[in-house]
This record gives sequence, C-alpha cells and structure tokens, in this order.
Amino acid sequence: MKASLEFFGQLTDISREKTIEITDVRDTNGILERVYELFPGLKSANFVMAVNNNIINQNMELTDDCSIALMPPYSGG
Repeated sequence: MKASLEFFGQLTDISREKTIEITDVRDTNGILERVYELFPGLKSANFVMAVNNNIINQNMELTDDCSIALMPPYSGG
C-alpha cells in the first residue's frame, strides 16, 4: 500500500516536510507509527487525521494511493 501524506500548519515546522509518501502500511494506526518513527517531535503535537478529505476518529484500513492529511487543531471564526 502506498499513500501520500501531507502536513499542515505547525506540523510542517516540526516535520520539515510538506508532503511525503508512505509505503507498506495497512491502516491509519500504521501511518501514525511510521510518522512517529520518522518525526518523533510529532508525538507531543495535537492534530487530526483526514483520509481522502474525510476527518477520521478511529483506525481504518487504507486503500492504495489514498491521500492522508495531518492537520493541527483549528477553530472557526
């Protein structure tokens, strides 16, 4: 499985990346494990994850070439 992972806001400052490709993961828990290995500073960051433009709140299986975004908390105004 291959996924495109995009960082937003302060998460780009921590990761020093805007977009990376992640391979060989089956679900969103696997994505988080890989992200924390690559960017340990993100372990203490608050963010939400979106898969194919839908914010998720629990682990889900991924399909090949899906799009994943990590976004810091946001508020309306």
